[in-house]
Amino acid sequence: MDHLLPKSGDRPKTRLALLGTLGHLHTEALRYDLACLRGLVETLEPDLLGVEVEPEAWEQGDLSGAPLEVREGLVPAARRTDTVIVPLGSPSPGELAPPEGRGLARLRAGLVRGADRLLTGLQRIADGPEGVNSPLFSHLCELVCAVEAAVAGEPGRRAWEATNSRILERLLWAVRRDPGCRVLVAVQCRRVHWIEARLRPLEKEITLVPYLEL
Repeated sequence: MDHLLPKSGDRPKTRLALLGTLGHLHTEALRYDLACLRGLVETLEPDLLGVEVEPEAWEQGDLSGAPLEVREGLVPAARRTDTVIVPLGSPSPGELAPPEGRGLARLRAGLVRGADRLLTGLQRIADGPEGVNSPLFSHLCELVCAVEAAVAGEPGRRAWEATNSRILERLLWAVRRDPGCRVLVAVQCRRVHWIEARLRPLEKEITLVPYLEL
């Protein structure tokens, strides 16, 4: 991970905000105010907008596999402004997958499914960006995800870490290519905690701010 460490020299600091979305967490339709999401991006008008889309798919103009928030909220809003989309990569279907087997593995799998149902219930309460990014929802989401990570199968944890690492690497590549920008990163709400923890040590080049203060 040496290539992710801060670079030396005097460079303008990037202002960066993390915006949690519902993403691919569940296949069932959940309430989410996409008009509010579009309005938020148009109001903030960041220089760069990081979204969960594979770079190859973005280059080909194929958003069929992208989350609803990306297809109908984030990308349309960016196209109405001067914001540049940065494709950060897409989730892996194996992220935090429950362990397979009997006995203790079955119990852990039940805990993963229970935590997932709890997160689904929390999401039904959040009807847009403000709800998903509220302090209460963020803390509960972080707690639930910590439980999922603790009891998930080893392949599920590896997939989770690998996807997050790829997203972080692409984000830092974009930030370092054009330092001093205002960057909004829209990723799954449960991914926000992981990314934020790894951005905080980079305070010499990145200033983390709440998305409304971007």
